Amino acid sequence: MGDTLFLFVVIFVSVAAGWLAGRVRVSQLPRSEERGDEDLRKTYFQGLNYLLNEQPDQAIDSFVSALEVNSETLETHLALGSLLRRKGEIERAIRVHQNILARPGLSAANQQYAQYELARDYIGAGLLDRAERILESLVSAGGAHAQASRYLLIEIYEDEREWQKALDASQSMVSGRFRRRSTDGATSRAHYCLELADDAKARHDFTLAEHWVKRAFEEDKHCGRADLFAIELAILRNKPNDALSILKSMSAKDSRYLPEGIETLDRLNVDVERKRQFLEHVHKKAGSSWLVAMAKVIELTQGQREAAEFLGQQMRKHSSIRGLLLLTKYHVLNSKGEGRANLELLESLLQQLLDGRPLYRCTQCGFSGKKLHWHCPSCRGWGTIKRIRAIDGE
Repeated sequence: MGDTLFLFVVIFVSVAAGWLAGRVRVSQLPRSEERGDEDLRKTYFQGLNYLLNEQPDQAIDSFVSALEVNSETLETHLALGSLLRRKGEIERAIRVHQNILARPGLSAANQQYAQYELARDYIGAGLLDRAERILESLVSAGGAHAQASRYLLIEIYEDEREWQKALDASQSMVSGRFRRRSTDGATSRAHYCLELADDAKARHDFTLAEHWVKRAFEEDKHCGRADLFAIELAILRNKPNDALSILKSMSAKDSRYLPEGIETLDRLNVDVERKRQFLEHVHKKAGSSWLVAMAKVIELTQGQREAAEFLGQQMRKHSSIRGLLLLTKYHVLNSKGEGRANLELLESLLQQLLDGRPLYRCTQCGFSGKKLHWHCPSCRGWGTIKRIRAIDGE
């Protein structure tokens, strides 16, 4: 409601100012221009009538048509279009900016400004191909809106999954006048490389996928996603020793994604003793994933009873819902009668508790969910979603 009122005030004052200015010089106008001034007054009062009769849509259209685009009113038109877009009135915003561009005599700078705003309208309307064409022309022109246009282009490329274009556009901002923010440039480029690696993996082109993983490390040597992708490639290429080496390097880098790495141990075709040695090596960075993995190794080598005893000892030191669930499962398998039924009920309740809890949260905007998204659906940050460190022990 506040935005709407402000919108009406802006248009009303602007049109009124233009009309009053015209009245000052009306005596000096030829008769043909005097008739045009009379038409402006009629349109203005028609819009005012719509406003007083609580017909805001018709009032906006009438006022916009009454407000001539010139050097004095250009900023008002641009502000009006921006406000309409924020209010969700995308079609009207497009019409306002197209109306600006249709007027002759606009300077090159003002024309680029209106084109940039029109491109933002098209993005809001989902017309990404039209926005892309405008933004590419603005980048080529190299004016005041070239850098902002590159940012919007990269967002479009991300939405359209054009990862090579996104990588090229981001890379062009590393040097020169289009220097990208250092806080997110390398990170996003590493993820673009990994998206390209994922596409190559889907085509079973593991050599090309490996190339893109290396490129990702060149952009960001601490990229946890690149480590996990390299492990996945090693597993697919039946190179378990390479996968285990990458896991060890992750632990040395103190990667936040080590829990996801530990969870790949089940898929590694290596000796159980080597898995145990690795888990002992990362014991100080223990969490729920480590606890579950170590319990499974003990179960394979010593049996369920010893695994349950290990879990009981660890649970006294560090609480973990996942650890408690696994401990309950072990006791269910070794129980009978009413005691088993009670334990099964507890197991079911613990599973429901885990199923209802988010596992990941974005460190930038707070978005949470069960799945690890590399590109936050809320704030669009790359690599900002991490495993939640709570009672689950990660």
